[in-house]
Amino acid sequence: MTLAGARGRSTLAVAGVPEIPPPQLTPPLDAGLEHAQLGSWLDFYRATLIIKCAGLTIEQLVLRQVESSALTPLRIVRHVTRVEQCWFEETFTGREVAAHHS
Repeated sequence: MTLAGARGRSTLAVAGVPEIPPPQLTPPLDAGLEHAQLGSWLDFYRATLIIKCAGLTIEQLVLRQVESSALTPLRIVRHVTRVEQCWFEETFTGREVAAHHS
């Protein structure tokens, strides 16, 4: 991994890995089978997060927009990742996952 950037900005680049274009934002289903609706909403929120973070520099990913808040784009990504990991672990293994707040 290397850090390179235009005009002195740092961006994360992985040697040999092609850049992935952002996903298309498809409106979620508001009717139909529950499983299909849930899947479409998850896809919608995942795509929204990817689109919002695409093109941000490392500095922007860790920048707090409000000084009194610890919330950053990177912390949102970490939170969503943790929530999904816990849900899958509890749902498919039956193990209770300890609460983790970050």
